[in-house]
Amino acid sequence: MTKEAVEKAIKRVNRGIVIATENVEKGVQVKESKDGIEDLKVCKEALEKQLPKKPLRKPNENHDYEILTCPVCGSYISGISTGNYCRCGQKLDWSETDE
Repeated sequence: MTKEAVEKAIKRVNRGIVIATENVEKGVQVKESKDGIEDLKVCKEALEKQLPKKPLRKPNENHDYEILTCPVCGSYISGISTGNYCRCGQKLDWSETDE
């Protein structure tokens, strides 16, 4: 999926969460709406992980290099062993430029 398609899907999921929450507040299909809210939150989390994020850079006080961590789960990562995704499923942006 393209970045635009993912962002559009996230907006639709957010709207679904709002509608389901309104149903719960109105007392309409409460169990189904609550289950739907949880399912939509899982979908949103998965979609958000498809949007690349830059690893966080932290200085290593004992060495002359930085430690890289996942911006979502905080796991230590390296470009060599990790590839394009962290073990949590977050897509990583290894580009040199900050946009």
